[in-house]
Amino acid sequence: MDADTIIWQPPANAWQRSRLGRFAASHHPAAAGDYEQLWRWSVEHADQFWRAVVDEFDIEMAGV
Repeated sequence: MDADTIIWQPPANAWQRSRLGRFAASHHPAAAGDYEQLWRWSVEHADQFWRAVVDEFDIEMAGV
């Protein structure tokens, strides 16, 4: 087996079935199924992205 051989690949619907995929679809539909778009949103609109993360995943923030 050489270094270019793929030994595992997720199923085609893995993104849609994942919590991260559902988060992207509900908070930034342009990023649904597109990791690069999700990353771009998280960098270009960090305040909006992180507020959505906190709300979606029920993260408690001390002192905020």
